[in-house]
Amino acid sequence: MEAIVAIILLILYLALFAVWVTGWIVSIMGLIDNGKHEEPAYIAAGTTKQTAMILCIVGLVACFPVGLYYWFGIRKKVLAAEAGGAGGAPGYSGYAQ
Repeated sequence: MEAIVAIILLILYLALFAVWVTGWIVSIMGLIDNGKHEEPAYIAAGTTKQTAMILCIVGLVACFPVGLYYWFGIRKKVLAAEAGGAGGAPGYSGYAQ
């Protein structure tokens, strides 16, 4: 019986460790992605670059939920603003070439 409990605890520990590592990876990917976009794209998306970066840094501490919010919430709006489909900040037409 003790062996079964030990195996269940090990599986639970490994699952939580996988969630923790995944949270770090998502937050680091968010920080890298955050550096690729200009401030006007964030403004057109309804936020600032600094706020998005702070969310990614908090995601390193809180792991999963905050990093996912950047990746699936803010990032989509920024990409849409860069593509010109956000209808956000007037005069912003993406990267200067």
